[in-house]
Amino acid sequence: MKKLVIISILIILLCSTIVSASFWEFLTGNANFNFNTQEKETKPQLFEKLNTLFKKGIPKLVNLPVTLPSQENIAVISPKCVYKQVTHNSLGDIQPDIYGDYVVWIGDDGNDFEIYFYGGEETSISQLTNNNYNEGNPRIYGNFIVWYGDDGQDLEIYLYDINSGITTQLTNNQNIDDDSNKIYGKNIVWQSFDGYNYELSVYNINTNIKNTIPITQRAMEIEVDEDYITWESNQEIFMYDINTKTITQITNNNVWDKSPRISGNKIVWTYYDLNSHIFDIYLYDIFTGVTSPVTQDSKYDDSPQIYNNTVVWVKNDGTDSEIYSYNSNTSLTQVITNNSVQDRNPNVYGDYIAWSSYDGHDFEIFLYDIKDGSTTQITNESITHFFKKIQGNNLVWYGRTGPYNSDYEIFMAKC
Repeated sequence: MKKLVIISILIILLCSTIVSASFWEFLTGNANFNFNTQEKETKPQLFEKLNTLFKKGIPKLVNLPVTLPSQENIAVISPKCVYKQVTHNSLGDIQPDIYGDYVVWIGDDGNDFEIYFYGGEETSISQLTNNNYNEGNPRIYGNFIVWYGDDGQDLEIYLYDINSGITTQLTNNQNIDDDSNKIYGKNIVWQSFDGYNYELSVYNINTNIKNTIPITQRAMEIEVDEDYITWESNQEIFMYDINTKTITQITNNNVWDKSPRISGNKIVWTYYDLNSHIFDIYLYDIFTGVTSPVTQDSKYDDSPQIYNNTVVWVKNDGTDSEIYSYNSNTSLTQVITNNSVQDRNPNVYGDYIAWSSYDGHDFEIFLYDIKDGSTTQITNESITHFFKKIQGNNLVWYGRTGPYNSDYEIFMAKC
């Protein structure tokens, strides 16, 4: 028994000599995690110990606001979310999209932008394209990825099947640019321009049938859902019913209606009065044909997103921008953020709202749980994070990490 006590005391003394005070601050949640640069022998030991501890898991430490050592590339900053850096290079990785554990983006290979795919924890990154031309706007839904690519003459649309590993070229024409591609369920939509006229196309993955949608002017911010497509054209909002093949003009006024988003039977957009410079959010119910204002104030309301009955947007109160939400079932508006910093890029899915927030140095990622009303800070580091999308309980974004802000990497989180 005496030997055991003596050994325990020796271990404690040894730990106190090799572990700096900042390490214990790290364990207790006051984490600057700064090493004394003179402790050259203890720094690798501490990293090794931390790596071992986090690999095994520490039941009470995972709730601490901590960032794991860089060689782990995984961070735990709350009980709800774990995030990781997906890419690690000195080039630009941008335009991420996510579905479940799948992430797709474009990455600079030193020559041009190619399409890259990450399939989850047990897989490595796959490069889906390898040519001398730029690819862009990769979008994913289920087991399918769609993007546009330059073939040396014009832009074409490509579809990749994750299960089979087969890439199919959906368009093949000359002197016609096909881009602005989106995917939802079995539907892929894109826009074509021959230098004179615009045209929308919707392609059914299950039937391999393509239908064209005649439009007279360029379509902006095209969005697609299970049965409907929406877009802005000539400062008005339009909708296309995929089943009946009919176009409906939703707005017809003297203002700029822009940034439409769709979920189910509801479309939301920004109403911008060019004379009064007032921005408001409006909501259209496809089933009833009724348009109703979500906001009507003198504030700057913009960047709407929608999922089912929840609308989120950015409101500038005159000093900074905050995140708001609206429930179309209850007609209740809720303030999600109320601070003195800039909050932007909101997105909503299910019971979660996520966005980027400025912490005085850079932008970090935050998550709001609609059910319990709690807010979680997902990131906390000297990197500017640009939030992109939430799908299910998975989030994806890109961060500016390189010297002189030249390098961008892809990040994801599971909450």
